[in-house]
Amino acid sequence: LISSYELDSHIPILYPELKQFIKSFRPQEESMQDLIKKQERKKEHVFFAISNCQANIVPDRLEFLEKLQYPTASFGKCLGKESNLNQEWNSRAKQGSTEHILKMSNYLFAFVAENSFGMDYVSEKIYHALRAGTV
Repeated sequence: LISSYELDSHIPILYPELKQFIKSFRPQEESMQDLIKKQERKKEHVFFAISNCQANIVPDRLEFLEKLQYPTASFGKCLGKESNLNQEWNSRAKQGSTEHILKMSNYLFAFVAENSFGMDYVSEKIYHALRAGTV
């Protein structure tokens, strides 16, 4: 028997974040007006938190962000340029933590790059961005 994230394995194991993400789709108490106001308060930057600057799997992701020609908010060790809203990422704010999701939720957009490639692989960072309400 094979157990992995691949959907064709005998026992597919999905991320624990998926369970939290699905739970978040419950009836909302907020009105449409409140949701629109919340979106209007978001910063028009691309949020990203990359600390593995030398990842061999996706070597072009930092180059892509540099060439994006759109304001970015860097919360990792990579791309610490003065032109960005560079802030040192707090070591307590691990990927998927409450602090991480709350910080990401302040931005309209999030850049989430895969750290590896594989059939059926979806980065857990996708679920984090969706939970934070970013695009």
